[in-house]
Amino acid sequence: MSRRAAILEARRNLAIARSAYLRADLQCEAAALGRRLQFVDRATALARSGPGRVLLVGGAMVLLAVGPRRLLGVAGRVVAAWPLVRTWASAASAFTTAARPTRP
Repeated sequence: MSRRAAILEARRNLAIARSAYLRADLQCEAAALGRRLQFVDRATALARSGPGRVLLVGGAMVLLAVGPRRLLGVAGRVVAAWPLVRTWASAASAFTTAARPTRP
């Protein structure tokens, strides 16, 4: 093999190795982005479902009926109490799941 062919082969191997490294890095970044946007996927799925649409329309009607200032005051109190509500909801869900009979 000539010297020029050996140089070209080394450059090709280097390019292939760099490409594999960049491909793996891109896959890692895409997976991390997917994990960060998982909430958006769930929210979109909820908004597209039947109960989600009812919830959105109901929220819009409440906003029109009550007004944004009062609604923001209520939302502030809900945000303050959310950790407690979330804990209770989790406990209630575990309780109802444990109470259901299992199939044989």
